[in-house]
This record gives sequence, structure tokens and C-alpha cells, in this order.
Amino acid sequence: FELGHRDAQNETLDCENRPCMCIMFMLRSCMSDNVQSVTLEVLKRLQSDMSVVKQSVAILEQLQSDMSDVKGRLDGLEDSAKTQRRDSAAMLVMMRGTVGVFNDRVTALEFDVATLKEHS
Repeated sequence: FELGHRDAQNETLDCENRPCMCIMFMLRSCMSDNVQSVTLEVLKRLQSDMSVVKQSVAILEQLQSDMSDVKGRLDGLEDSAKTQRRDSAAMLVMMRGTVGVFNDRVTALEFDVATLKEHS
């Protein structure tokens, strides 16, 4: 049954916390002249409510499936980020080593140029 039915005084009933009152309201709202038609009306309403529940369960299952797909994608992104960080750190170490070797060569070249200037 739907939450928040309205009673005769147009007041909203709290069907979630007071299911007995909600069922009584449903019975009153669909009352007809005989018991058979009331029973039929109640069964029809229950059937429609069950279809809403089935639809809600299907939606929840789809959301759960989508969430597992998203979790898989996030795990892949996390692995990719770790790999990129590791590769960046390795590249930085290689660049520092290259700069160190270059600096040593420039220093040696400056020393050779200074030596040549002294002898000329």
C-alpha cells in the first residue's frame, strides 16, 4: 500500500509506523455494498502493491549490478594511478641521475677549458 494515505478528515496517515490504521483506511476507502466486492478490491490493491514491490526489487538489483561495475572501474583506476605514481618516481630518479652525470661532464669540461686557457 502507498505511504501517506489521507483519511476522511484529509489528514495524512503514517502507514509505515501504524500499518493497522493504514489497512483499516484501505478497507474503508474501498468498501462497497458486499463483502465479496470488498475482498476483491483488497486483493486487487494487494496485487498492484506487490507489482510495485517487484519493480522496486528489480531496480535495486540493477543498482547493485551497476555499483559492482563502478567498483571494478574504480579498482582499475586505482591500479592505474599506482602504476603512474611508480613510473613518475622512477622517471624522476633517472632524470636526477642524468642531470648529475651532465653536471659532472660540464664541470670536467670547464676544468679542461680553464686548463687550456692557462697553457695558451
